[in-house]
Amino acid sequence: MTTAYAPGSVTTVFVPRSDPAEGSLGVSFAVEDGVRATVEPADETTVRLDGSTTAFEPVAGVLDRLGVTAAVSLSADAPVGRGFGASGAATLATALAVVAEFDLDADREDALEAAHRAEVTAGTGLGDVFVQDVGGFVWNTGDGRDRTERTDRIEYSSMGDIATRDVLDDESAVANVADAGTETLSAFHPGDSLQAWFEASWASRSEPNCRRRPSNGRSNASSTPAARRRWRWWVRRCWRRASTASSTRRRASRTRALTCCRHRK
Repeated sequence: MTTAYAPGSVTTVFVPRSDPAEGSLGVSFAVEDGVRATVEPADETTVRLDGSTTAFEPVAGVLDRLGVTAAVSLSADAPVGRGFGASGAATLATALAVVAEFDLDADREDALEAAHRAEVTAGTGLGDVFVQDVGGFVWNTGDGRDRTERTDRIEYSSMGDIATRDVLDDESAVANVADAGTETLSAFHPGDSLQAWFEASWASRSEPNCRRRPSNGRSNASSTPAARRRWRWWVRRCWRRASTASSTRRRASRTRALTCCRHRK
């Protein structure tokens, strides 16, 4: 029996690519809350999430890709189905645990690639696992993936769920997200605070043709009524201010760097 951990992650902006295997452009950060996957050999594959049997397609898919059958037990600290990359974290943690448990002729990069392709095939992610693999504050604006370590303390409120697949299967929504994301990424600066970047990416003001100005005075992105509509689904999916009175869950967390697979026999 082997247990591995992967952190959750939040993507503030993303731009899908024509080839999903390449991941996506965007700005994300890992959070301390994540998913632990415990794997042991079995005659048939089963997946349990917090004690309940579940059909977790990307997890089952990564087992198929790695050529094993196993009983997988997932324990999630990050909210599931609410924009915290829990499916990616579960899939990556499972892949890392499988490689260790079955002593496969595979390295970390093989596990990462298998997890990514399982997520893409399941329609549950376009690159979350790459963020979760390295941790910290991660971005790719078109010149390759880069990162920096951050230890910001944040609070979050979980406001409800939305299926990633529902968005990724909607060609119109994906096109709108790509347009708005490209516009917003043009304002990105890695020195901006998380608060400033959320303010820039939410595009939540009601005034037409307003400019979103990060609080530290760095470059900003325009926000048109169309852009606000494009991002509304993302606001519902992920983050609200922690002071929201109707919050269903609130807890403190930190961004963190995941430097190696943590597993135990």
